[in-house]
Amino acid sequence: MIPIQESDKSIHFQRVLNAPIELVFEAWTRPEHLARWWGPTGFSLTTSSFDLKPGGIWDFIMHGPDGRDFENRIRFVQIAKPGFLHYQQMGGGDTEDISFEVKLYLSEIGENQTLLSMKSTFPTAELLQRVAREFGAIEGGIQHLDRLEEILNESLFKNESPELEIRTTRLLNYPRKLVYEAWTNPSSLKQWWGPKGFTNTFHEYNFKEGGQWKFTMHGPDNGNYENECTFLNIQPPYLIHWNRQSQPYFRVIATFDGIAGERTHIIFRQVFENKELRDKIFKYTEGKNDENFDRLEAVLSKLAQ
Repeated sequence: MIPIQESDKSIHFQRVLNAPIELVFEAWTRPEHLARWWGPTGFSLTTSSFDLKPGGIWDFIMHGPDGRDFENRIRFVQIAKPGFLHYQQMGGGDTEDISFEVKLYLSEIGENQTLLSMKSTFPTAELLQRVAREFGAIEGGIQHLDRLEEILNESLFKNESPELEIRTTRLLNYPRKLVYEAWTNPSSLKQWWGPKGFTNTFHEYNFKEGGQWKFTMHGPDNGNYENECTFLNIQPPYLIHWNRQSQPYFRVIATFDGIAGERTHIIFRQVFENKELRDKIFKYTEGKNDENFDRLEAVLSKLAQ
């Protein structure tokens, strides 16, 4: 992993992707793939020229969901397949005065897993603030990587289609280190885990790959619900992946993206073996995961004091 320092002139995104590094790099460097995911939600792309080499130019137009077109030009500065891409992004038309540099780092962190780190650096803090305010650069960056993740899943993990998972996201105004601690420290975790009104008794919590997490959730209806999980993959502070071994059976993949302004974007995925089970559980969990994250925010507020 390559450490990247944040400043008031940069936005830094990180994402753990369930795809090999070669495929992630290909998704960033082939125009037919870029056309499927580049830009925030609702955008499409038309490429007029694409020359992937140092000094080469990529000219394209981003078509917004409101019908507006945005001219863009990227000049590639340095390319080191499959782990590094450095380019300068330049606007056109109404955004001609907007220019910034992007450095993309890709690192293998496990079998068919890649850590993506993307840092955008602006000439001044004022320009970054303008782009964030007028063009939603932070939220757009999150959506940008969401769309990348979607096409990688389409390519590799068709058995983990959206029809087989329940996905909940939350943007938290707390640094990733603190958020990850609230998820992995049992004394904090037991305070917020579960929907509104639930409490927890932890019987075993061994936070390591292969470790067990056994606990009882006590519901507001006086019911007791036994849970047993095994941690499959842990990549601090980016990812926690566990397998639920008590009914109903499913896997959980939680990823933590640190973004500018000491904020954290969580993606919480519950992945099921079949659509029938997914739909059955969704009827119960609809809104409940949001209650869970509400309780997490309350705990984070106390931890941040």
